[in-house]
Amino acid sequence: MSIDPVEDSLKFLLAIKDADTLLSQTQPIVKAFQHLGALLTKNASDITAWSKATQLAQVVADGARTESTRTPLGEAGVLEKVTDILRLAKEGQTDYQIQALRVYGNMCFDHNDNRQKVHDAGVIPLAIPFLEQGHRPDLVRTCCGFCLNSSMDFEPIQADIATYGGVKLLTELLDPARMDHGEEATVCMAAKVLDNLLGEDSVRKAFSSRESVSRLLEMINYEWNVDQLENLDLLENLADALLQVVLDDDDMQNAVVDSGFFTMLLDFLEKATLPLEAADDEDEKKRFTETQATISKIAVYATSTDEMLERLYADEKTLNRFFRMMNSESSIVSQTAVYALGNLARTDAHCVEMVEKNHLEKSLLKLLTSTENATFQYVILGCLKHLCLPKQNKAVIGNAGAIESVAPLLDTSKDMLKRNQFFAIGILKLLCANNYENSQRIITSPTTTEEKQTPLELVLAFIKRVDDSSAKSEATRILTNLVKSVWTQPITTSLALRTILVKPAIVEPIAELVRSSKFVVLKNDGIIALTVIFADTDSESSKILLKDALSFVIAPVPSLEDMLINQDNDDDDEKKPEEIETRTFLEVVVDTVCKENADIPSEVRCNACVFLEKVALAAQTVNDTKVSNVLYEKVLPQLKALTQGPETVVSFSKKAASAIAKSTIA
Repeated sequence: MSIDPVEDSLKFLLAIKDADTLLSQTQPIVKAFQHLGALLTKNASDITAWSKATQLAQVVADGARTESTRTPLGEAGVLEKVTDILRLAKEGQTDYQIQALRVYGNMCFDHNDNRQKVHDAGVIPLAIPFLEQGHRPDLVRTCCGFCLNSSMDFEPIQADIATYGGVKLLTELLDPARMDHGEEATVCMAAKVLDNLLGEDSVRKAFSSRESVSRLLEMINYEWNVDQLENLDLLENLADALLQVVLDDDDMQNAVVDSGFFTMLLDFLEKATLPLEAADDEDEKKRFTETQATISKIAVYATSTDEMLERLYADEKTLNRFFRMMNSESSIVSQTAVYALGNLARTDAHCVEMVEKNHLEKSLLKLLTSTENATFQYVILGCLKHLCLPKQNKAVIGNAGAIESVAPLLDTSKDMLKRNQFFAIGILKLLCANNYENSQRIITSPTTTEEKQTPLELVLAFIKRVDDSSAKSEATRILTNLVKSVWTQPITTSLALRTILVKPAIVEPIAELVRSSKFVVLKNDGIIALTVIFADTDSESSKILLKDALSFVIAPVPSLEDMLINQDNDDDDEKKPEEIETRTFLEVVVDTVCKENADIPSEVRCNACVFLEKVALAAQTVNDTKVSNVLYEKVLPQLKALTQGPETVVSFSKKAASAIAKSTIA
């Protein structure tokens, strides 16, 4: 068969140079492809037909660079006809393959409908083999461009590329040798495609291997040390791709260190600079800074795994480098070092040594007080909190001024920095736990706030105004720790501090923690702290303190507004009325003892019994008949009725009942 019957039409179509003419000829183009396809189906060696098909595909590909042509060409069925011919192409038809890929790539640019048509036509399994080594470089390059345009934010094609082996082939293109042989554009596009694809889980799974991590790192090293950062696009894509791979994968994070390029990443952060010609370009400087931040994250993730915890800590050269990097004038370098040290400070032994040998707490506090960068403060506080965990470190860190440095973050002017405030609360809570000197600092030491408030005053103001229930609860645990620490000392030593801690401003938040919290551990913490207050009834000084503290025991339910603020709430959804705790403090304590609840351990129920016992003895000691009568009328009958259940709970409830009965008789 000859192509003569359509020769005139083809001559006209192949001469099209503008988008408007192309749009007027969509149906003739489809018919021409269909006719050429029929010819090639009968004779796949028809050189003339292949030449015409290639030229026609080039006309369509060139025209599809104009946005207005993409929808009409797609709706006319051009993609499907181009694909029918592509299926017939064998070795030797590279020119047609290139132009077909250009048709797909240009028609898919920012066009999901055409991407869907490409997907439905089964183009991906036809195209992916073109990425294999041995093909003409221009075919490989064009295929990379097609993969990029067709898969951009389009999951079906992203999944297809992974399914049909495209991820492996694209990864193999990341080779410094190609950069030296005129294939830089191919490597850059392959990196960009992978960066785009790795947001898809199936792609990331197919890509994630130690070999892939090494290839990315080798390319980053090449782009910096050989190419001298001449191609920031490539560096950006390589770094972004690597970050996506290591983000949630411990093995890939370990692979960064195992690759031998970890030191190179640190060198990059400390030494890499833009080429002179780009040094004054604001856009280039911004992109470079963003890439530095990405490299920093990769380095930090590489230090975060359990496997690297001991290995990197034992590497004295790397560890000392982190300590040195902390003092860098570059905030990214300094921040990277603090993050890394925080990752390594995840055992008590490491934390103790970092404080005793390296005085890391002093360096962190110096950085904290010298920066207003909220993100950097967050990193510093996270590392400092780790150091506060071991008992041996508490006094040293307190002596270093941590309490006075951290507490101002609870000032109302810092309320937009909730993450930092939460860390500050955690640090204060840890430092005053079982430590009298640090507790004394929190209660009495002035801070650098405008009004020179004490840390305790800042904590109380925070509790009062904050509407985040978890932050409020954690801040209240500072109060419970203060009580438990101060009451460990003889009253002759701690009277002044006790006098402050029995005031309503302290006791009421603790009682509210017990009353409203849905978390047993928080209820128990509050119960223990309050029990400690009422346990000391011997001295005259104690009796004076108890008079002030007893009133909250029989306090009514807070206002509805206050209750809404104080409810535990893990999300921002409005609480339903039935979820709001409407019982009084005393009712909650009694129910903790008397109502069988699988979520409340016997130990907590026993602690609540001890609390009731101590309250009864305290009321008797200071002759508070009002509290004694409420206990007798409201609590005693319920305790007497508790005859079934865990033996220890029944036993402790009897002791509490006996104390209440005696206090009323007396």
